[in-house]
Amino acid sequence: MPFTRHDPEGQNLFLIKIIKLMTIATDFPYLCETLELFYA
Repeated sequence: MPFTRHDPEGQNLFLIKIIKLMTIATDFPYLCETLELFYA
């Protein structure tokens, strides 16, 4: 996703999205285990 103009707000939102995705990816195994326990 190239930034054609200086848009700090857009870049910050983009970084926040990446951080949220990384957090979800980190918690994903834990979520899977929780779901497995919940639906077992």
